[in-house]
Amino acid sequence: MITVKRLYDTGREGTSIVDYLIESVADGPGQAHAHFDGTRYYTNAGTPPGRWLGAGLDGLGDDKRHLHAGRRVGADQLRALIQDGADPLTHQLLGRAFPAHVSNADRVRALTADLSAHLSADERAARIEQIERQVARTNKAKAVHGFDFTFAPPKSVSVVWALGDAGVREQVEAAHHDAIKHIVHMMEADSIRTRQGAGGVVQTETRGVVAAAFDHWDSREGDPHLHTHLVVANRVQGPDGAWRTLDSHGALMPAQVALSEAYDNHLMDALSSRLGVEWHVRSVSRTGREHWEIDGVDDRLLKVFSTRHAQIEAAREEASADGAGHWDADAKAWAGTRSDKKHHSLEELTHSWRERARQAVGDQPLRGVTGRPLPAPGTVPGQPGTRAHPVRAADITDDQVAHLAGGVLVALQSSRAHWSTWNIRAEAQRAARRIRFETPGQRDAFTGRLTKAVTDKCVRVDHAHTAHTPARYRRRDGSSQFIPENSEIFTTQVLLDAEDALVRWSKNTDAPRLANPQALASAGRRAPSADQLAAIEAVATSGRRLDLMVGPAGAGKTTALSALVEAWQAEHGAGSVTALAPSSAAAEVLGESLGAPADNTAMWLTLRRAQAERDSHMDFLRQAGAWLDHGGKVADIRDSLAVVDPTTAGLPDRKIRAAIDTALHRIENTPMQTARLEAGDLIIVDEASMAATIPLHEIVTQADAAGAKVLCVGDPDQLSAVEAGGAFGMLIDSRPESVPSLKTIHRFVDDWQGPASLALRAGDRRVVETYTARGAVQSGTQEKVLDQVHAAWATETAQGRTSLMVAADNATAAELAARARTDLKAASKVHGREVTLADGNHASAGDLIVTRKNARALRSGRHWAHNGATWHVQAVSADGAMLVTPTADPGAEAIHLPADYVAAQVELGYATTIHRAQGRTVDDCHVVVTPDMGRQALYVGMTRGKSANIAHIVTDGVQDDDDLMPQFAQEPAHILTDVLARDTAPDTARKAADRHADQVESVKRLANEYQTIAAGDAAWGWQNALPRLLPGQADRLLADDYSDALAKELRRAGRAGLDVNTVLPALAGAKPLNEGHPAADLAGRVAKARKAHTAAGGQRRLIAGLIPAAPPSADPDIQRALAEREKLITARAGAVLHQALAENQPWTKDLGTAPANARVRSQWLEAARTVAAYRDRYSIIDPPSGPVSATSHDTSLEATLGPVVSHIDPTVVEDRRRATQALLKARRLSEQAPRQAAPVPGRAPVVPTMSRTPRSTVGVPQQPRTSQRPSRDQNRGREL
Repeated sequence: MITVKRLYDTGREGTSIVDYLIESVADGPGQAHAHFDGTRYYTNAGTPPGRWLGAGLDGLGDDKRHLHAGRRVGADQLRALIQDGADPLTHQLLGRAFPAHVSNADRVRALTADLSAHLSADERAARIEQIERQVARTNKAKAVHGFDFTFAPPKSVSVVWALGDAGVREQVEAAHHDAIKHIVHMMEADSIRTRQGAGGVVQTETRGVVAAAFDHWDSREGDPHLHTHLVVANRVQGPDGAWRTLDSHGALMPAQVALSEAYDNHLMDALSSRLGVEWHVRSVSRTGREHWEIDGVDDRLLKVFSTRHAQIEAAREEASADGAGHWDADAKAWAGTRSDKKHHSLEELTHSWRERARQAVGDQPLRGVTGRPLPAPGTVPGQPGTRAHPVRAADITDDQVAHLAGGVLVALQSSRAHWSTWNIRAEAQRAARRIRFETPGQRDAFTGRLTKAVTDKCVRVDHAHTAHTPARYRRRDGSSQFIPENSEIFTTQVLLDAEDALVRWSKNTDAPRLANPQALASAGRRAPSADQLAAIEAVATSGRRLDLMVGPAGAGKTTALSALVEAWQAEHGAGSVTALAPSSAAAEVLGESLGAPADNTAMWLTLRRAQAERDSHMDFLRQAGAWLDHGGKVADIRDSLAVVDPTTAGLPDRKIRAAIDTALHRIENTPMQTARLEAGDLIIVDEASMAATIPLHEIVTQADAAGAKVLCVGDPDQLSAVEAGGAFGMLIDSRPESVPSLKTIHRFVDDWQGPASLALRAGDRRVVETYTARGAVQSGTQEKVLDQVHAAWATETAQGRTSLMVAADNATAAELAARARTDLKAASKVHGREVTLADGNHASAGDLIVTRKNARALRSGRHWAHNGATWHVQAVSADGAMLVTPTADPGAEAIHLPADYVAAQVELGYATTIHRAQGRTVDDCHVVVTPDMGRQALYVGMTRGKSANIAHIVTDGVQDDDDLMPQFAQEPAHILTDVLARDTAPDTARKAADRHADQVESVKRLANEYQTIAAGDAAWGWQNALPRLLPGQADRLLADDYSDALAKELRRAGRAGLDVNTVLPALAGAKPLNEGHPAADLAGRVAKARKAHTAAGGQRRLIAGLIPAAPPSADPDIQRALAEREKLITARAGAVLHQALAENQPWTKDLGTAPANARVRSQWLEAARTVAAYRDRYSIIDPPSGPVSATSHDTSLEATLGPVVSHIDPTVVEDRRRATQALLKARRLSEQAPRQAAPVPGRAPVVPTMSRTPRSTVGVPQQPRTSQRPSRDQNRGREL
């Protein structure tokens, strides 16, 4: 596995990544080359010295000094490269110096200082919010000095390395290093890129990576943990010889997962070849990911070399013995067992490892693990004690490749709505993991072949209107450098069709409805409120085949739905409503709340499919019987009959007719659980944001065929499906009119939490202050936060309150649950025989557990073991089985959970993850907030409690398996602000296509391309153009020492708007040029002409009133590229303005009303277009309530143009000046001209735009996509 971390300068001496790596190196005599040589460093504490890697090393040094791969890394060398961005040998800067980081808070303070002193308090608050949003989106993070690629083999590899003899250890090390070298070559070929040009719009290849590899062999706790830190410098050399930063966003990071999967595969191949080991799947995650380990390595060894849990238990006992209370003992244990990284000699570690292994499994822990033979000729592969035979890429047939490609496509489609080439390559590596290859080249060849087969089955959706790319900016394969490599967006036609069908059904109005909606007001267990009644009445009477209702957390969805269910069943009959939920536990609660049948979505679909298959089989059997009765031949139906009833395969023809009757009778009389779906029914899909696209499409397909209606209820700002999702948000966005919504929050005891939760949902950063001021934010290190959460939970549960501990991941939830159990065990509330659960924790009588897999056979009465159900343990048997009772019905008969189910599917239930918490309501909730969390997760976690919702923020980033130095604490408010800005809602395939097109077609992107091409032409163009413009004098001019001065003056003249192509021949022919320095003479004439042009009022033409037009190019290829981009920029600016006016976006109010006079109106539109172009170029974000109306003192115009982003960059300053002038001009024209009648809603003044043609691969024409389209965020903001 490969993990990647960005490396920043901490600004504190002795605490950087360089200090740690160098400090860990074992003392010893220096040597030219560094090797991972266990014998050399066997007795010295520490690790081997680092070694240089990468083709980029060739660009370092000077004529006398060079760095070569494999050479030892010196401390000063690494410090110069990573900390200073300098050549390790010459110490000269490689490109620009790393910039000093300016925090978001400092930028906000600086920009706020520019606000007018005459703003009202409300105006000032709104402007500050706008500034905060803009800064959060545009401010760069701290300068990245490098990247730490940590290569870590599976645990079993480290165990074999630790316990093997010198020969085994040497082979493991060699395999590990060979795999790393191969991955570095793959990185250099495909993902080590840089960017240049305006805004980094051009992606170019590089010479290669500059990296230092440091080998480590143990974890923080001293367990065997073979791994290598590959420290990659954030400096690469481009084809022009200049040093720049890595393109991490567009190339390096997207490749990480695919490279990680490739490393695992190449390591597995190498170890199989070198040591004769075999591999097997040790476990499968809940998402279907397989975890591979070396076959034969005892599970007890893997457990004994994961020591922290054992240390915690021992520390608890010791703390208790010292007289500490049970909570104090637990706190001391968890805080005291986290150790700093210590350096030991390999001799000490090896002795310890082998002794621990001996105690766990005996004297021969690796017996039968290595040296396995290949299968004997003529035997079946896979015999015990053998290993797989390696193959070549050519040995695998096209049919086998096609079969694997189908599996890869299913994996991709089931986990996301769209994917990239890197996603395909990652899944292709996983699909090929079972196959061993002879060489790395053979594996790469096959992976490429499989990737192509998968790609050929996909549909590309990343199509946008792009302009011609000049030859100068094309790669060797002809592709444009303006488009990052491997950035294509793929999906399947199945997903596209499903998305399109869902949108169509949401607009279809021939579905059942309520004839008597007045009954809704008095229906339900509790009378619905005004907004609840309005929402369910809109749903009940719309007639939409697929309807929507949005309900934020705590808005009373259950109350509203119970009224709808009662009224619907009163009119359409009992049982005419079915409710579906993401899990069986949620379905159970939902059904009880609504008084309607409920099931989890997957089970309902399974029952419907089984029912359809049963009906299909019965129809076939009846038709088959009729066929034979009318003289048909058995041979014509035998194959199909064998599919329906395999027992008929060998029967003679004379017995087939009787067999058909027998099969039909058996099917008709076999009891079968069914899922009702009839005409007039209503299917409610609860927590619809978690509904995956394909299952939702299947539900609506069946409802449409039956004449039923489907209602999706949920919140697009809560968590989404783990499969290909985003459909609920897509459907909301597709409705031009407002979707029925619940707006009043009813859940919370404290009035302030309702509005605060809505602000949290909208991503309003001001709400951080609200929660902080109310005491709902606590913070600390990981250990301190877990202490806080557990302490609060213990106090609240002791008071008889329902309290929930919520974590972002399973590991943290299991850790919290373990603490809770220790608390209960010390209080003698849990006792007796213990059993190990799936999360690694233990349970005994009295414990609270949760089941994680549906098993309908494990039941008693109406209760059965299902995912998410919670139970109290009554007893644990000697074989590990359990007797449990449901927490919702303690008096129910106990259910027996078999030992294998307990070990694989049962966890402690004291804490949960955010995904599992969605839909739950408790008294108090405590959320562990980590810096990488998204807004949706935070919103869900902070809305579970009726009384208290506390965010416990982890301010450090240390992980148990991280052997690097701890990260420094971040400010809690900054972490929360970043979390609120991180939108993790998934895009559907079409939305991803639209987002891509919006970026590619934006003024920002097009202007950067235009300026890059123009600048390149100015730098290189005149030298190429002079022979054409002045054929008889070009050689003399280019040979003159002042030719550079002439080129410079020609560029200045072009920027001033002078038509140099026309003027230059006239100036050169006016009189003979100076014989000694003709270039200097001509440069003087051009300068004089330029000044005269400027004095006469000549101005450089502006594109969309904003971007200076380049002078005409002498190169037709360049001129075509510039002309096409100019048209696209103009059209885009018009499209942005047109859409903003049509949608009545708030910022357009500052333009004033469009004048009625045609001439004045044309001028107004031109000025407004410039404002639109500026907003699109700088991605201006309005405050939640839209721009504040301008005042007479509003000279800075932040309302519409956003905050001033720079006082230094000349391009930014000029753009701001031009946009300001355009906005003032539009206002002036609007105020001076007679008003025209208010436009009809939905219509806007006609703005010249470029028409869009439907994209054939996407399928339907799209509306103009601009960054000004109001999102659900903006709509929610206006509701606030």
